[in-house]
Amino acid sequence: MRTLRRAGIFGFSALLLLMCFWLTGCQLSGTFSVSKMPGGAGLGMEYERLNGRKTAELGLSEGDRVRVSLLHTAGQVDVVLCREGDEPVYRGTGQENAEFTVTIPRSGIYQVTVTGHLATGKVLFIRLGEELGGR
Repeated sequence: MRTLRRAGIFGFSALLLLMCFWLTGCQLSGTFSVSKMPGGAGLGMEYERLNGRKTAELGLSEGDRVRVSLLHTAGQVDVVLCREGDEPVYRGTGQENAEFTVTIPRSGIYQVTVTGHLATGKVLFIRLGEELGGR
């Protein structure tokens, strides 16, 4: 009788622990997508319940002006635009909705990094052309 009772308690505890892991996994799973614009004109990163860090690359030239749009709806998100080995051109912590322009100091491949905690929203990096008041 005692053995049966112990087995029941152990089985129930194991089931409860398994359910906690399963439910936590469901809550934290999310989606993330990167859309690159034709001709290297920019990129968009859209995320839902993002937990962790995602990076995409964007080739930029010295003097390029890039419009940054942050459309944040939930959670916490940090955004960085940086050329490898250089200081970030832009670093935003705990971002909310914003729109602004940055000027690229050096040509190269830039990394756009989004780090989120239960974050939902999107970021857009669009190179401004001559006709839009770019460089």
